[in-house]
Amino acid sequence: RPVVPLLMEWLPRISNDDVKEDIVRALSVPWAKPKVAHLLISELRKAEDSSLRWAIGNALEVVADSSVLPELISVAQDRRYGRDREMFVLALGNMPDPRCEEVLLELLNDPEVTGHAVMALGRLRSRAAREPIERLLVHPKTWVRTEARKALARIERA
Repeated sequence: RPVVPLLMEWLPRISNDDVKEDIVRALSVPWAKPKVAHLLISELRKAEDSSLRWAIGNALEVVADSSVLPELISVAQDRRYGRDREMFVLALGNMPDPRCEEVLLELLNDPEVTGHAVMALGRLRSRAAREPIERLLVHPKTWVRTEARKALARIERA
């Protein structure tokens, strides 16, 4: 815990993407929430390395709160980030905000993040997602079908 402020101070100063990614991963802890979220969004905007962008999304899935929701939504919808958006999409499933459900329903049709949108909608126990997720029970990817079954089970228990 005591090193979080120090890591936050150094993250913007580091130019090596591998070291930057290590720092981002070290900041992926619940006790850094939410103060590190804005810094991570700022770093994402500068990141050119795909692995670093994905790691930032992974960290935000742990530390993001509603204060960065507009930025999470923006990244999740921006197809220029490709599969690097996966964890940003998953982070939306941690926020019971109606905007998240709406965006996630749209992202079910985005082949790069379909499975993660399913997982997030399952976390939200979105009743509106039931029918679109049922259609994914025949998805060509096994893991998406598996996540669709899990999400439907969560929605049914709600």
